[in-house]
Amino acid sequence: MVSVRARDYQRGRNFNDSGRFSQFLSARHCRKRPQPLYWKPPRQHCTLEQSVYETSTVALIAFVSLIVGLAAGAWLINKLSPSQQNRKALEKHIQKLQRQQQDYQDEVNQHFSKTAELLNQMTESYRDVHNHLAKSASQLTSHGISPLQALPEDRPFIQGEPLAVAAEQPLDYAPRKPGGKGALDEDYGLEKAEREKREAEEKVAAPTGL
Repeated sequence: MVSVRARDYQRGRNFNDSGRFSQFLSARHCRKRPQPLYWKPPRQHCTLEQSVYETSTVALIAFVSLIVGLAAGAWLINKLSPSQQNRKALEKHIQKLQRQQQDYQDEVNQHFSKTAELLNQMTESYRDVHNHLAKSASQLTSHGISPLQALPEDRPFIQGEPLAVAAEQPLDYAPRKPGGKGALDEDYGLEKAEREKREAEEKVAAPTGL
């Protein structure tokens, strides 16, 4: 059985003298369906299509390579830039501090909420114990009068009342006698000096009158 290549070679020998054998082989590779042997393939048309295809392929590859190169270069610049690294490290540190502060605030809120709950429970327990003792003392005493009074349920058993502090005059200005002037008063001591001066004048004037 004769192979396809040998058959083409045998057929092409008839065109060897006129130079159509090479054209026949080129046409066989370019055409998509069998053509008659007498048909001369458009050599220039086949070459133009191939060149256009190759040019488009090269341009597409170059464009894709350019895009990939630009993307890789931008990524490397952002990755290896010291300022970019410092900024990212600072942002991470700030986010970490914010998370820690938020966690601390949550813990403080939970702590005070739990403390308030425990204090309320302790208050209720103390009120129950106190009322129980007051009731038992009232029932067990001979006169039915208990020294313990039951705590009301509608208000807290401990009521903070401000201490009444009497308003007093400063000690430095406190008078020695009722109605007198204090030691830091402007006229303090002048009356005594005038009285002593008047008494001295009276003593001096007494012998003269005799």
